[in-house]
Amino acid sequence: KIDGLEEFFGQIHIPIEKVTEMRRGKRVSRERKLFPGYLMVEVEFNDPILYLFRETTGVGDFVGGTATHKLPTPMSEREIERMLRVKGDNVAATVVSRPAFDAGDRIKVKDGTFAGMDGEVKEIMEALGRVKVELTIFGRPVPVELEYWQVEIV
Repeated sequence: KIDGLEEFFGQIHIPIEKVTEMRRGKRVSRERKLFPGYLMVEVEFNDPILYLFRETTGVGDFVGGTATHKLPTPMSEREIERMLRVKGDNVAATVVSRPAFDAGDRIKVKDGTFAGMDGEVKEIMEALGRVKVELTIFGRPVPVELEYWQVEIV
């Protein structure tokens, strides 16, 4: 509540989503900002508000501002609806990053029953966050499915 400007503000949105990711072999759920470094502010623009934003520590610039036209570009109704729909969605999204190896690469198993064994990547199953590896056990090739975090590239 600075300088009596609160009457010009509506809601302030920081869109977040719930994600589930693998950390040290365990599934961990957390909240993540959809647009890190950005605030969505419902505000009636005027000179004092513009000055307040520009002089706030940490505010870089506005999306849509140009050298000649420094005012931010308002979001369209469609963009706002989409953002609020995502914000209101409580379904956790699973984020599985692409592994640092490809089919045909040599890897070493670093965790689990086969820890310490070397093998070759045969298939990457991105949707499952798993990799099919061919290990040699007693002189015979054995296909094994492992999670990304269980292997490292040699």
